[in-house]
Amino acid sequence: DDLHLMLGSKFENNEYTGSEWLPGARIWWTGTPNRTLWASASKAVRMPSFYLNSGEFTLHYIQGDLVNPAFAGVYLPYTIYGNDDIGPEVLKSYEIGWREEVRADLVLDATAFIYNYENLLLLPQGAPGLPDLDMTGPLPSFRRTFTNADSAEAYGMELAGAWQANAKWKVDASYSWTKFDPTGPNGASIDGIDPERKWQIRSTYNFRDNLDIHQNLYYVDRIPQYTVDSYLRLDLGMTWRPNDTTEVSLWGQNLLEPSHEE
Repeated sequence: DDLHLMLGSKFENNEYTGSEWLPGARIWWTGTPNRTLWASASKAVRMPSFYLNSGEFTLHYIQGDLVNPAFAGVYLPYTIYGNDDIGPEVLKSYEIGWREEVRADLVLDATAFIYNYENLLLLPQGAPGLPDLDMTGPLPSFRRTFTNADSAEAYGMELAGAWQANAKWKVDASYSWTKFDPTGPNGASIDGIDPERKWQIRSTYNFRDNLDIHQNLYYVDRIPQYTVDSYLRLDLGMTWRPNDTTEVSLWGQNLLEPSHEE
């Protein structure tokens, strides 16, 4: 009775990529009443949108003589076209975790994960040039399309805890670290698009039976791709329940500085 296994799968069908099987498995062990060890594996897909499959969008126009003197005085459109041959993006996730009720007032969680991304839909990198020139239309244009040419791997860990300090005061905290490694030819476009580290501390104090006071502090690491600096964010709020069916909240957000990029 201590070891449990759950297997399952979803089946999806769509007009762009056809049928998809999405299996999943989860195993967990509860050898002691207050501890759970678990592991899981699953597959998920992201279907192409109408735009990625059949759309057409002109980003901007390029001065022709920058590419070839024959196009002097002409501005050539740079257009992104859909691709009806593309398939879904695929995520294969593997996770392992631990959860323990250390005391009646303290619960801890830890998770480690590896995510493998396959068939990512990205555009070729770099400025368009002669290989992208399309001469089949009434006017020459630069043409690019999405392809399933890329892959990536993400791995990391998450820690979380919940502490019921007393009957009125509860504190939740979490920390996550994620490393993202693009491995495909166009990976530079998605390298560094997410923060590597994040943490948060959330406190709720039940000031009265119908009034809660909240204090939340968040940290988000820098985002190199967009040159966004790391930041701290403080939110303070209160929740009032005048009766059993009504709840009113008042919050102040981003109280540490006038503004920051996210």
